[in-house]
Amino acid sequence: MKALSWMNFILGLWLMVAAFVLPGRTGPVMAEEAVAGIAVMVLAYTAVVSHPRVGTSWSVAIAGVWILIVNYAMVSASTVNATIVGVLVVVLGTANAIACHVPHQTHA
Repeated sequence: MKALSWMNFILGLWLMVAAFVLPGRTGPVMAEEAVAGIAVMVLAYTAVVSHPRVGTSWSVAIAGVWILIVNYAMVSASTVNATIVGVLVVVLGTANAIACHVPHQTHA
């Protein structure tokens, strides 16, 4: 499901950009969100260019959980954004990992 991986790539790109453009961030928060965005982008891109691998998709989902854990208990526009992105990354990464388990139909 390359479409799910591309969506995660875009979410990672947004998280990286949002780290610098949304107000209310401190240096450590900006760095965490930028690094998380880069991690999601790299993992999602790897899922796009490689053969479907469940481990890569689960790694993307784990990166989404990491985003949620790091932003837990902070309340600002940036953390709301990061929380929404984190949830979406977890859902899409999990869906992609599950889709990798489904055997593909071959038509003869």
